Amino acid sequence: MSRHTDEIENLFEQILLICDEQGLLGHELFAIDGGKILSNAAKEWSGTFKALEQKRSKIQRQIHHQLTEHKKLDKMKVEMMNDDNVRNKPLIP
Repeated sequence: MSRHTDEIENLFEQILLICDEQGLLGHELFAIDGGKILSNAAKEWSGTFKALEQKRSKIQRQIHHQLTEHKKLDKMKVEMMNDDNVRNKPLIP
């Protein structure tokens, strides 16, 4: 895992907020293919600061959860590797 977790988390959050505002997140699959997307800056498409903060909080929680799960899996893999190394060590050096 990167030593820049906080910076990655903040950048990813900003990207997801922008994508959500553009209607790009279907909440099932997230993919970027580099296609051009039309924008509509009309007032009826913009939200309130409260709504944006709610979206931001939700995305922050989701990112934090995913990173926490990723760290747990990394730790489990290291522990499994260490267990395998102990099991595979000869009893007599």
